[in-house]
Amino acid sequence: MRTRLGTRRHRAAMSRGISLAIIGCDGSGKSAVVDVLADRLADRFPSIEVHHLRPHFISMRKRSPNAGPVTNPHGNPPYGSTLSIIKAVYLFADYTLGHRAVITPQLALGSLVIWDRYAYDLAIDPRRLRYGGPIRLAQWLALHVPQPDLVVVLDAPVDTLLARKQEVSESELCRQRNAYLRLAHSLTHARVVANDVDVEAAALAVERHVIAFLQTQDRAVRRRHGVPAQ
Repeated sequence: MRTRLGTRRHRAAMSRGISLAIIGCDGSGKSAVVDVLADRLADRFPSIEVHHLRPHFISMRKRSPNAGPVTNPHGNPPYGSTLSIIKAVYLFADYTLGHRAVITPQLALGSLVIWDRYAYDLAIDPRRLRYGGPIRLAQWLALHVPQPDLVVVLDAPVDTLLARKQEVSESELCRQRNAYLRLAHSLTHARVVANDVDVEAAALAVERHVIAFLQTQDRAVRRRHGVPAQ
């Protein structure tokens, strides 16, 4: 009886999906990897939900999937300090409430939730989000919103990034790349994946990290409920 109960609990726990954030500099190939990864993992999850940057729960304005790439990410000036702080509070509310209302139900259905960018970008690339407030506030927000299960930083040499996109200066790309790598090394749930040659190879590497997470989660649930390993 204990074994059957444990098995039912294990299956219920394993029905939870995974939240995966894919981040990196402009030109690191985030959107391309997300597209390939969604195709590769389509058979492993009942559904795959892709979100750009945030849940978009408390706003009717949502980036269209057909909007195309941003061609001038730093073209608009940052907001002043007061408006930037208000924006940070707004983003915190959107992540927190949106996770409860949108993301948690998706994960409960076993979905793979993929984020193209995440809250970490507010601190690493504030100009893109027109944030001109305290960086410490942006850093605090990034670490106190609901965290993804897995964070993948796509990385490539600066000359490769520049060859793909020229919207950001070389010095700014160097700064951002170093910041993303430092972030990856500071988070236990983060992995760095090279995407300097082949997007298929990069997507395969990300897929392996997702599968490894699934296997680790499976073993943990089995141990918790006393279910023998298969």
